[in-house]
Amino acid sequence: MAKTFAAFVLFFAAGKIVLVREYKNYKKPGPPRVVWWKAPGGRHDPERFPNESPKQCAIRRFFGETGICLTEDELELHRVIPVAAHGDVKEHDKYFYSVRRDVFPELLPYGDRYNEIGTHTPEAFLTLVEDEEAHPEHVEMIKEFLNPIVAK
Repeated sequence: MAKTFAAFVLFFAAGKIVLVREYKNYKKPGPPRVVWWKAPGGRHDPERFPNESPKQCAIRRFFGETGICLTEDELELHRVIPVAAHGDVKEHDKYFYSVRRDVFPELLPYGDRYNEIGTHTPEAFLTLVEDEEAHPEHVEMIKEFLNPIVAK
């Protein structure tokens, strides 16, 4: 069986990065528990999309969480991070793609049923990191992506 993967998009336009606040326990009784802000995207579903590439997965997941349409041509592979199996998590690769646009497109009003959408300046993102509201596995990747943009 092939190693599974997850795909995420680092999307930057008009001075802001798009992040989603992921909710957990949405299928259990009671209010969902807010977890953290992260890059839009997620795990590949090989049963529903058996021939989907990481790039196609990133486009599909990003659209589902933000309502923004992307093309394969505008996605640039930023980094692939191998993740070792741990706990309930199987070994997989995390693909991070980047997109930069001049104009900010319209976002879904509230994200999907599991996420909230937010647009953040690089400075606001650093505040999320300081307040421990950013996904710990995404922080370094997002900082690395934003550094050359902020340096300009």
